[in-house]
Amino acid sequence: MFSFQGTLHDLGQTGAGAFQFPVFHEKHPCIQASVHIANVQKTWYSFEDDRIHKDRFLMAIGLGTPAFVNLVTIDTGSTLSWVQCRPCPIRCHNQDEEAGRIFDPLQSSTYQSVGCSTEDCGYVHETLGIPFGCNEEQDSCLYSLRYASEEYTAGSLVKDKLTLGNNFSIDDFMFGCSGDDRYNAADAGIIGFGGATYSFFRQVVRHTNYTAFSHCFPGNH
Repeated sequence: MFSFQGTLHDLGQTGAGAFQFPVFHEKHPCIQASVHIANVQKTWYSFEDDRIHKDRFLMAIGLGTPAFVNLVTIDTGSTLSWVQCRPCPIRCHNQDEEAGRIFDPLQSSTYQSVGCSTEDCGYVHETLGIPFGCNEEQDSCLYSLRYASEEYTAGSLVKDKLTLGNNFSIDDFMFGCSGDDRYNAADAGIIGFGGATYSFFRQVVRHTNYTAFSHCFPGNH
């Protein structure tokens, strides 16, 4: 059986300065039943459970120090990126082992919360159109986000190191640390490709020389 293989440690910024990363989908012409990817430590693992990759485009990201490598769904229609986090105090979806370990902030030396009075907190609340939310005891900015599919996520805004391959990383990547969600998939969460300043692209581009971003997905997925 032929399988598509993409190595994260070979990807990131190319010699010409362009930025690349692998994307996986069940209907990739080279995929039949399984997808193989490499994590940032250059070790191989595979996932064959179609609950993970069915009808979704996925990419692999590393969060924290040391990195928790997670498979996340690419969403071109939303902006906030999020993964579910330990501990999960309310309700979280069943994340498959093959999608990576659930992110644990206490195990990351570079993790930091986003304060309630910060500009980031106010801007996310304003652009998402949600009421102000704050855990005053921990000075932690809260978020909630509901999708048209009736899926939702809620939790704390945080920042940590984002790794894409062994040759590209950025500090202080802002994302949602979800402690309550309804999510109809088995991957770790969502990477937002929208246009606000806290989207994946807008945060990454601040660390490169590029101000343009393009992607192409097949129309028959």
